[in-house]
Amino acid sequence: MTSNKTFQRALAAVMMSGVGAAAAVCFAGTAHATYGAGEGPIDAWSNYEWCPGDPIPQSDNPLPFDTNGCHFWHYQSVRDGAPTLYWIVEGIRPSQCPPIAYMCP
Repeated sequence: MTSNKTFQRALAAVMMSGVGAAAAVCFAGTAHATYGAGEGPIDAWSNYEWCPGDPIPQSDNPLPFDTNGCHFWHYQSVRDGAPTLYWIVEGIRPSQCPPIAYMCP
């Protein structure tokens, strides 16, 4: 009877240490990567928000905003008249979906 209780206590200790180790691994893996332009797009239309302290986004033109406050920006498409691929425009790109479109992202 005593050996059975000892075995149960040892088994409980092993299981609890396993749960603790699994929780430590789970919480250690919650770091977020950045994409070089703040924290990545803020919506499905590739709008970004830049704030002081964020990395400077890749751009072929000078930044169209001052660096003293937060700004929304997006890359202008070459199809929309941008001279190069990484052309930054200040402001939010409007949604291409109608207001009641349930299938849009």
